[in-house]
Amino acid sequence: MKAILFLTLVACSLSLPSSARADSQMVAANERVQIEVRVKANDDRKDLPKTSTDAVTQHKTLEISLSGKFREGDTRMVKWTAFGKNMKNDNIRALGTGEFKLALDSHGMSKGESKEITCSYTPEHTEVENAKGRARAGAKNANTGPRTKRVDAEGEKFIGYSVQVLDGTKVVGEAADPIGIGDKR
Repeated sequence: MKAILFLTLVACSLSLPSSARADSQMVAANERVQIEVRVKANDDRKDLPKTSTDAVTQHKTLEISLSGKFREGDTRMVKWTAFGKNMKNDNIRALGTGEFKLALDSHGMSKGESKEITCSYTPEHTEVENAKGRARAGAKNANTGPRTKRVDAEGEKFIGYSVQVLDGTKVVGEAADPIGIGDKR
């Protein structure tokens, strides 16, 4: 059991970007800031004609909870980025980014929120085409089923986020879902 736990920890540390491993090892424990992110989602779906697929509009907000050691005159900054994927070519890009000053209370807790990120996409699907010009009913070898046409995916879909706490240029806390999303741009 201990061997499995050790191998899991080693695998997790190797999956982190090398810069994240180096920064987290260089930061003293009392300087680290813990980050917890909850994605608040509100999706709108619109039926597309001639198909069972919906066009989706996503509204996402990052609710960021922070904890660490309170410092008088704190200059640390929280930077967040929300990422999306282009549904046609799978390119990943930042949908929104922002920052705010870290303001831990006397208990070492703070909450912040991103602006609302909105994006829309339609997944790949098929549409039923009109069957005009088809063979008569009862004709030999008549294909009486409806014709379908493949429609490519389009738009951008929210796929994750990255949040960092910076003390000057030094990273003192970070969270991402999926891990390493900020490195894939």
